[in-house]
Amino acid sequence: MPTATKKRKRDGSHAASDAVSSVDDGNELLEHADSDGDVPMADPAQNPIATGKKKGLSVNEMRNIKQNAQLFNSNTFHFQIESLLPNVSPKPSHVPHVEKLMHGVHDHLMSLKDISPQHPLEAARMLAKHGIAVPYPLPLPTEDTNWKVGFKRPSDISVVGSWGNKMTVKRQDGAPYGVDIAVEMPADLFQEKDYLNSRFFHKRAFYLAALADSIKSNDALDVEVLYDSADHDARKTCLVLKPRSSSSKLNAVIRIIPTLAPTAPIPAARLSPSNANLRTGEETSQPTPLYNSSLALSRLPKPLLLAIHAWAQSAPAFGDALKLLRVWAAQRGFGAAGSTRAGTVAGFAGRGALWANVLGALIAGEEEAGKGARKRKPVGRGLSSYQLFKAALDFLANRDLGKEPAYMKRSGDAPFDQQLFTAPAFVDPSGTVNLLSGIPQGSLDLLRHEARATLRHLDTAEDPFPSTFLRDCRGLPTRFDLVLSVPLASARPPSSTLLDAGSAHLAILTALPALVSRALGDRAYVVAPLLPAPSFRALSNARPAPPTTLLLGIRLDPTNATRLVDHGPPPESDDAEAFRKLWGSKAETRRFKDGRIVESVVWEGVERSSIPFEIVHHVLRLHFGVATHVVSPTYERVLGRPGGDGWRGVMTAFEGMVKTLKLMDPESGEGVPLSLVSVLPVAEGLRYLSPLPPRAIPIDPESFERLETGERYVEPLDAILVFEQSGRWPDDLAAVQKMKLVFLERIASFLSTHLEGSVSHVALDHDASEREIEDNCSLEVLLQEGYAFRFRIYHNREATLLQRVLERRPPALRGSAPSPKEQEAARKALALHSARFVAATRHHSALAALHHARPTYSATARLLKRWLAAHLLLPHVPVQAVELIATLPFVTLPADQVPGSAGAGFASVLNVFKDWDFALNPLFIPSLAEDGGVKGKFDEEKHKNGLDAFKNMRARDPGMRIAWCLCTEEDAEGVASTTAGPSRLVAERIRAVAKASSKYLEESSDGGAVDLTTLFTHPTDDYDFVLHLDPKVLPRASEFVLAPPSSAKSKGYANQPVVVGADDTSGPMVDFDPAAMFFADLRRVYAGVAEFFFDPLGGCVVGGVWDPSVRKAHNFRVFLGFNSATVPGNVKKPQVTLNEGATLSEMERMGRGIVSRIVRQTRDES
Repeated sequence: MPTATKKRKRDGSHAASDAVSSVDDGNELLEHADSDGDVPMADPAQNPIATGKKKGLSVNEMRNIKQNAQLFNSNTFHFQIESLLPNVSPKPSHVPHVEKLMHGVHDHLMSLKDISPQHPLEAARMLAKHGIAVPYPLPLPTEDTNWKVGFKRPSDISVVGSWGNKMTVKRQDGAPYGVDIAVEMPADLFQEKDYLNSRFFHKRAFYLAALADSIKSNDALDVEVLYDSADHDARKTCLVLKPRSSSSKLNAVIRIIPTLAPTAPIPAARLSPSNANLRTGEETSQPTPLYNSSLALSRLPKPLLLAIHAWAQSAPAFGDALKLLRVWAAQRGFGAAGSTRAGTVAGFAGRGALWANVLGALIAGEEEAGKGARKRKPVGRGLSSYQLFKAALDFLANRDLGKEPAYMKRSGDAPFDQQLFTAPAFVDPSGTVNLLSGIPQGSLDLLRHEARATLRHLDTAEDPFPSTFLRDCRGLPTRFDLVLSVPLASARPPSSTLLDAGSAHLAILTALPALVSRALGDRAYVVAPLLPAPSFRALSNARPAPPTTLLLGIRLDPTNATRLVDHGPPPESDDAEAFRKLWGSKAETRRFKDGRIVESVVWEGVERSSIPFEIVHHVLRLHFGVATHVVSPTYERVLGRPGGDGWRGVMTAFEGMVKTLKLMDPESGEGVPLSLVSVLPVAEGLRYLSPLPPRAIPIDPESFERLETGERYVEPLDAILVFEQSGRWPDDLAAVQKMKLVFLERIASFLSTHLEGSVSHVALDHDASEREIEDNCSLEVLLQEGYAFRFRIYHNREATLLQRVLERRPPALRGSAPSPKEQEAARKALALHSARFVAATRHHSALAALHHARPTYSATARLLKRWLAAHLLLPHVPVQAVELIATLPFVTLPADQVPGSAGAGFASVLNVFKDWDFALNPLFIPSLAEDGGVKGKFDEEKHKNGLDAFKNMRARDPGMRIAWCLCTEEDAEGVASTTAGPSRLVAERIRAVAKASSKYLEESSDGGAVDLTTLFTHPTDDYDFVLHLDPKVLPRASEFVLAPPSSAKSKGYANQPVVVGADDTSGPMVDFDPAAMFFADLRRVYAGVAEFFFDPLGGCVVGGVWDPSVRKAHNFRVFLGFNSATVPGNVKKPQVTLNEGATLSEMERMGRGIVSRIVRQTRDES
């Protein structure tokens, strides 16, 4: 089917052209493809099925399908890659405009006249008259300089780099394509000793300035001439030619790179990393590996061009694999030339050769680096582009180049001596250039981390293509747990590497992240320096402007990050002096419980979550003299209570409560006649997941009256009492509930004598009379410590009795045959029993275990609840559903890739919300393995069951009354945690707010600061009406996310008498929240009329949206279900619509004493 194949490729490219218009902004792919990635073919001649003639696939087609599945992981992935590659490459129709300019530049350069040798400063003064500064690097030439600079016509001009090999790709942030032209400086311009003291770089700088002067004066070229210095390094300065004419359809610039001729007299042996080529007058100068590497790079462009061509000839998929690798790297900030994003990784600007050499090492192999050193065997040259790309990721992920240098296979008789290079090292085929020279170790650690994460994603994700190639992964909030800003202008550069680095900021760039990484130790996996690429500069600016700020992106190990003590070496060891030098005054000698006497650092008096920042702040102030500030948002104010003791108090109180309950003895008649087997906590506050830690409330009336009204809420903490099995329980379901009441009353009497100062009450649910066969009673216990617990009793035979009612088997309720009404009541009771006693306990135990296995999970889930509450959405989402979704970043990734802070976890969950198409896909949430590891993918059978259940759910509920489907290994159908919602309206609202919040986090992090007030402030413009509540009468007002800390204050003095009962209360009331009760009444009374939104955590507004159906005109009838008013104009057949004003007045009457005012808003429906 040759014609069909051609059509498929054409349609695929067209469909991807919109989705991949820029590599960093792709979120959709293949708009015209079906769910399997195939493009429908409408031509009957090429589609026998359309003509009614069935024709099977040919042998060659079946072979191709099987081969694609093997080489590209799947046929869909192959199709996606084929559609991507043309859209990241220059369009052939646009290339001639650039080639015409290249020919013009070539002709101009070959026509230049020589400039006679002259003193460097005299040459600079000559060009300065033309407005051109010579970009001399340090050390600058002086009047005493005894050598000269000159200019001669280039001995060779070559198109090098990715453009020369037709392997260039589109760049980030609209940056232009780069066309590299290597201009070979004649060999007779140089002398043998030009490798010393920047003489070569000074001659190169003048040559570059002379080229700039001539090109600038040539009006026929019509280009703007600029300087560009990769990594802000003056030694790497090149010329940039930007076309002025708007006729050029391709966004491209030409880079002119002066190179050293192979016959130049500078000996290659003098450029080894161990040589000292910057002489300072001292007897023994230090080696200058960075300087030597920069000089050696001047010989590399043309040999590298030939090497890449040879690799591409030997492996047909090399070019496409290189494009994929470069796209992947650019999406993660590695080598993003021209990018101003804060997530650009330092050290990779101008390192395009690195990616080609990685693939070259895989194809050509490595040199033997000595005994015991690892050496990769060459890969098969017939591999597909995807397989080569994946092999490159495997090399980057599993080869720690900081400990195991890599030496590429030598070309010809190139020298090879692994002793010359120190790690990190990746040596090119010539054996003279370390391609990693100048890249900070932290940047390489981040590269390795990203490669590992991508490899895992490729192996586990259902559709890994968008996340691997289309999504911009440079965002700081999800990428790093802690982002710090370091001012470079005031930092003290290390004197030992200042000269070799070439400038103060480059010396700091290498030394500072290394120091921070050493100080953090095993607290952090990655300490990566982030530095936006420099912008082009005018020819009048000799040197690149130094960056003012350096960002440090840190990925923390949540297990060790908040450790209080760092243990060092014994005081008498050789390493003790280095330890004391690192920590300064913080280092001290201590004896520990195990008898060891070692140097140590103790972090006392600071929040444990702030310890990593305090470490970095201390060592940078000590060694570099700079103060840092946190860029990434800190959420302690949102998650904590002023003056609270965290979780310790409530956990201690619960343990004491359980011990007291276990004292009940059936034989002695104390308590109930059955032995208590266990007390199972189910409250979110007892698994470290309540939005705020439970607070102890003083229960004596006088102390309680001194509290502000907004601090008086008493949160009940639910738990389940499980007694031994007994045949003495009645078989009548209503009688079972009465028996539970008796048990609870006996337990209350027992606690009154065994818990001094406690108050116990047996409570019936507000609708207990309507639910006789459901669990409808509880025991509320208010302890002297100020914590309240609510207990319910689990009866193991209750589910069996309810099931028998549903199956119409005796014994049923009262009588022999249950009626349909009784069966419906039993169905509701069984659902409640399963949710309250089975699912809740299982959910609690699983998430309590996850809290201990993943320390940052609980803070992430709590922050997510605070965010949902602040945006008035939390009442619509079951707590279990929120907690399950928050587990995704923690149960789908291995321990070294999970978020190490609440902020990173929160940002990751926001991405889940904004990317999840809940209408078409369920969310599969795996659980942790017993050893704390990650199980990975779902069991295939469970996965299939989940998809089938989801399809059935959508068929039953096309309007999506329940929008989410959360499939777990215990609940493959995915409805256990979402039976109460959210609806489609709420789910869409969550996705919209998540998109806005995620965008704000990324943009504000790039800008340097995140304002939590902006993040947690909810706009009310979208509501039809807003009910404002009086915060003075709300017992949870102090919990509001934006409440000032000063609101927590006491009434009067401690010895001031108070009037008990002045506020119509005589003490604390468990779970008394009038605002939540009012909100529940509004939803119950006005169901189908309006939808309400409210923040249960201290919110003082209720937003409302009218149901569109009730605002339309209806024929009048009895029991319309809403307050109506006649529609004017139709006298013969009167119609009615919602009476909004009267309905709002009803709401105001319902909330009298709570509602302060109602704002009715007019929205533009267009």
